[in-house]
Amino acid sequence: MSDKVYAFKESLEVGKSGEDIIWNWLASRPYIVDLQDVSNDRKYQKQDIDFLATFKDGTQISLEIKTDTYTTGNIYFETISDVTMNTKGCMYVTKADFLLYYFINDNKLYIIKMDEYKKWFNRHKKDSNFKHHVVHNTRYESEGYTFPANLLLEEDFCKMKEI
Repeated sequence: MSDKVYAFKESLEVGKSGEDIIWNWLASRPYIVDLQDVSNDRKYQKQDIDFLATFKDGTQISLEIKTDTYTTGNIYFETISDVTMNTKGCMYVTKADFLLYYFINDNKLYIIKMDEYKKWFNRHKKDSNFKHHVVHNTRYESEGYTFPANLLLEEDFCKMKEI
């Protein structure tokens, strides 16, 4: 991660763009019969959930969407969302069943089972492939780790799709 200071509005625009692409991709899946955007619903915002998807068999899952513009091949796992307030990062806060981590410039979507991902990250964050970062935003600083996304593909809880 660079020393760049991230503008809140710019980050929101990139995130919304990624959400739109993921929405269209999910809506085109024949096994999804209902898709709801709950990203503006306060109840779901508190849980860091963006979408609800219902399958043909009636099963419903919750999804958190993250869009990344980097082309390094690294995923960012936020551990602290605001250093000053010492608030937990979104990866720890989210109650979503799945994280959809989208590399918008590469059109690569990582579909990650959230509970298993959190446990895996906590076991591996001290490994040499994991790099700690402080991210400077216009309003606050957050902390997290980057690591090669390919590491996730070795795990049963992650799949990658090119969309």
